[in-house]
Amino acid sequence: MMNKKKIILCVCAALLLISLIAAGVWRRLNKDVISVSRKDEFSDFLHVEQGAADPKMSCIVTSQDNWNLANQVIPGKFIYLKDMEFKRERAYVKSFDSAKLTVHDFSSQEKYKTIDVKELVEKEAPDKIWNAHVGTFINKNGEAYFDFLLEDPKDPYDSEKKQVLYVNISTDESMLLEKGEKSEKINPLVTKADEMYKNMNGIEALFSKDEIGLLEQNGFSYFNENDKLDMGEIWVYPEKPFGSIGVQLAKATLPKENNKLYGEFPRLKDYEGKENDIVTLYLAGNSSPEDILSLLTEAGKEVTYDRCVLSAENSIDGQEHAIHSFDEYLQWKEFK
Repeated sequence: MMNKKKIILCVCAALLLISLIAAGVWRRLNKDVISVSRKDEFSDFLHVEQGAADPKMSCIVTSQDNWNLANQVIPGKFIYLKDMEFKRERAYVKSFDSAKLTVHDFSSQEKYKTIDVKELVEKEAPDKIWNAHVGTFINKNGEAYFDFLLEDPKDPYDSEKKQVLYVNISTDESMLLEKGEKSEKINPLVTKADEMYKNMNGIEALFSKDEIGLLEQNGFSYFNENDKLDMGEIWVYPEKPFGSIGVQLAKATLPKENNKLYGEFPRLKDYEGKENDIVTLYLAGNSSPEDILSLLTEAGKEVTYDRCVLSAENSIDGQEHAIHSFDEYLQWKEFK
């Protein structure tokens, strides 16, 4: 009798455990169904300025909390703001209540147009859903585009069912292509065959982790990828879709006097904000390290390669090399 009771108790306990596990799995699978709301304001951009001598050069300032807004700039052309409400399940979007992008002209800062992405996707690809990521690039003709990755809402994991909706920001012309499909209209501004592409790769490698000590020798340090840019840190990165090089630093790191920087951005010198506000400069894609650092050093100070060394593990011949110029770095650097 006791054995029968024990068996019944064990079975009940097992069933209870299975129920708890099942409930836990269900909660884990569904706890990521969340509502997402995002509404940017143009006032979040604390300072916007186009290059005085070179209109392809641009500058913005944002707060430390909003420095990701630098990703919503098409240098020298447009700034876009998001106004979106949608539901996301785990990594995938389930539905949109609204999805609009308001585009501002970079030079005048005036509102240029609003694009209703939800409405556009429902018109061009009613069986697909946008993944909420905004892609931007400039094509070979200098035209700015949005690109929106569309997925099958029933099977968002299937890459073969993904499509990309391209929208010309100026003309509103849209084009729906299979993911990976090519078109002359969307030929990128910079390709792997271009010298600018190679220059950008060199810039990225040189400044990442301050590989040869160039930043240190000129009084700076590299961005260590924590939550904020500290005084003296500089983050240099290629913006290949725009043929630009991005440079980010805290306002406190700006030089007090620099004719080259403030000749290009005179209003930046008078900008009064917090010391930890983030300044983002967009420079030409063929800029050299000297071009970049000469904008950031105090007047009268020369950019130097003194004591810059490329380690044996990063050189093409396995030997250590003293580096005296960017050309020497490109000559000996092993790009993996």
